Amino acid sequence: THSWRPIPACSGSMASKAAPGKDQTETILAENLIWKENVPYLYESLINYKLSESATSVQWLPRGFPSQNSLDHIVVGSCYDEEKEKTGSKLEVFSVEIKEHAVTTKTAERPESTNSHLDKKRRVIASKHLHLELRLSVKFPVSRVRSSPLLGAKTNGSLVAVKSASNAEVLIYLLKKAENTTASQFSLTAYDVTSLKGHEEGGRALAWNHLSAGSLVSGSMDCNLCNWDTLAQRQPKSTPKSIYKGHQAEVLDAAWQTNKANVFASCSRDKTVRVWDSRQKKESHKIEKAHDAAVNSISWNPLGEYLLASGSDDKTVALWDMRNLDGKLFSLDHLKPVTCVAFSPTNETILASASEDRRVVLWDITKVAANSHLSSGGSQSITRDSDGPEELSFVHGGHTDSICDISWHREDIGLMATLAKNCHLHIWKPALKHQGTLYNQNRLKKESKR
Repeated sequence: THSWRPIPACSGSMASKAAPGKDQTETILAENLIWKENVPYLYESLINYKLSESATSVQWLPRGFPSQNSLDHIVVGSCYDEEKEKTGSKLEVFSVEIKEHAVTTKTAERPESTNSHLDKKRRVIASKHLHLELRLSVKFPVSRVRSSPLLGAKTNGSLVAVKSASNAEVLIYLLKKAENTTASQFSLTAYDVTSLKGHEEGGRALAWNHLSAGSLVSGSMDCNLCNWDTLAQRQPKSTPKSIYKGHQAEVLDAAWQTNKANVFASCSRDKTVRVWDSRQKKESHKIEKAHDAAVNSISWNPLGEYLLASGSDDKTVALWDMRNLDGKLFSLDHLKPVTCVAFSPTNETILASASEDRRVVLWDITKVAANSHLSSGGSQSITRDSDGPEELSFVHGGHTDSICDISWHREDIGLMATLAKNCHLHIWKPALKHQGTLYNQNRLKKESKR
């Protein structure tokens, strides 16, 4: 399979020009300075927020939380600060509001050759603002935090699951608006610290079911997966419905299919990807050697029920058709291990991948198919022109450290939250010019219904 690497900076004109052998830190800072100068041209909205704790995971809460509040919210999990261990680990909930301000082209000059598509006078860029609404102490370092995509009458709030590499328990929190308050405030009630006990070791794999409220799957260093019904009334909530065994090393990620309530996938350090039917004990599909190293992340396509993406320490993103597992559909490269992959929930053609190379890349998989042909080996080979691969839709190059988590907004087209190991949280949306024809079509359809 032939694959292409994302360019080492935000765009062709922004590639690092540092001399070979120059200190890496200086190179990163130089690249970041160029990126900052180009922000008004690259983004419709952007915020760079430095978190106070050693943050490890981020996810958007469902829109409408709490109580049909007009603001969006995100939840962030953190681990111990080694220098200030007494502070412990945290869950933090932020509200996000959008404000608009004008940015003139004079504030960030670019070469005239790359400036022809811009409004010469001014353009409007949206700036998103974060407000801390809740800070909750957690008894162990947070490796992964995930919120249920469903808001139901049974919970009257948002269910959040927390997993740790150092503790076998899975903690469930219910975030909801505090009673007798008018401000955007929260309290933990009913399920504040429900402990799920079924694993023998810690881990980080967590996934909420998109169709069945309260259904959660978790994976751990014990090589097992547990399926939980967190809303069950007839059994102790700490007891898993089922335990699935098959992986030979730590389970690193799990994901439910978005259109089938009983199907989920998992990936592992054993280099395999497996698909499970929750009603059976054995996997229904198994990709024996999905990658050449640990598989860190997986994501189902929101509309194509057979299309699955995986990202690995072997620096590649692979796409799979579950109807034919003789070989991957195609492969896309990063410069360093891939930490996260996620299909856009609002556009099935866009796949995001993040890496230790500090980049978050948006791929248009329709462009891959349009520019590929079958090789003699039966796999697809990608061709491109000299300006760069057409399938590379956008590269977010604003982070200065390895990316540890990403989260698409479930409704706002193109909006992402990305978190780096240096605790910088970015919330961003590419400018319309960079969102591509398919994004624009989806956006117009959505706005026409308002």
